[in-house]
Formats: sequence, structure tokens, C-alpha cells
Amino acid sequence: MIVAIIIFILLIFILFATIGALIYSLICFGYSGTPMDKIIGLMIAYFLGPFYWIYYYWNPTYCKNNTNNVKE
Repeated sequence: MIVAIIIFILLIFILFATIGALIYSLICFGYSGTPMDKIIGLMIAYFLGPFYWIYYYWNPTYCKNNTNNVKE
């Protein structure tokens, strides 16, 4: 019974991490970065789910603030 609860909690965590990755990868299309980085991020979020967050932190140019559009 305990194992089933742990597996259920793990699956719920993976589900939420995947949904968050998909949403955030779509939001990143509005930020700076190359189109290929954005497409790779979307594909990783869709196919690999939570592993998107590794790509997000590993790639220094992906989904960063777009300073070119900031008005001063």
C-alpha cells in the first residue's frame, strides 16, 4: 500500500512538471533566443516532460529576458 502511494505521488509530480514544462516552453517563444533553441525546448517538453527543466537551466541563451524591447 505504501509503495502504491509513493508511485502515485511520483506520477502526479511528473504530470505537473510536464504540464509546467509545456506551458513554460510556449511562453519562452516570446523571449530572446534562437528559433532552433525554442523548437528544441518545445520538443523536449512534449516528449521528455520533466527533463525540459534540465535543458532550461543548462542552455545559457534559452528563454532569457529580451532586453532589446525594453523602453527606458
